[in-house]
Amino acid sequence: MNGKQQARSARWRWGQWLGLWWVSWIGIISGFLMVGVFDFRHESTKASHFSLALMTVTIGAWIVFLVADSKVRNRIDGEKNWAAMVGLLTLTGTLLAAFTLLGIGFFVYVAPHLR
Repeated sequence: MNGKQQARSARWRWGQWLGLWWVSWIGIISGFLMVGVFDFRHESTKASHFSLALMTVTIGAWIVFLVADSKVRNRIDGEKNWAAMVGLLTLTGTLLAAFTLLGIGFFVYVAPHLR
């Protein structure tokens, strides 16, 4: 393989990993909702108010992210712009995924101890 083919192959593999990472966000969001809704029903009043706020803010942030993603994708032209957009959306989605995982941690470890 020459250098150009190796670079194309590396980009293809990187794209596959990014695709898997993006798809995993669906599982993270689903797990967050599943744990959040279950815990919301079985928590004290104090914890349930905070849980409802946490679910609302987190799901709202994901909705804003996905709407912005669809709008940006329609306006992109050129390979460099596309690469920059994918990088920015991946970074933003990763931060949202980390926040969502922290929310799952709250539902599992903190909320049951609030009275």
